[in-house]
Amino acid sequence: MELVALGYFGVVMLLLRGTTPAQKRRICGTFAALVAIFMIGLFYRFTIKQDHSE
Repeated sequence: MELVALGYFGVVMLLLRGTTPAQKRRICGTFAALVAIFMIGLFYRFTIKQDHSE
């Protein structure tokens, strides 16, 4: 899972090369949204969706 996150970060860093400031804001905003979705998914997985089979 961490490798996927590093892969996304690497792609974002490649996209940021040679872009205008407006494009950088858009790319970083999209990346921030992906990170937020990832964090919410982890929160859901580890706290709300617990296995109650005993």
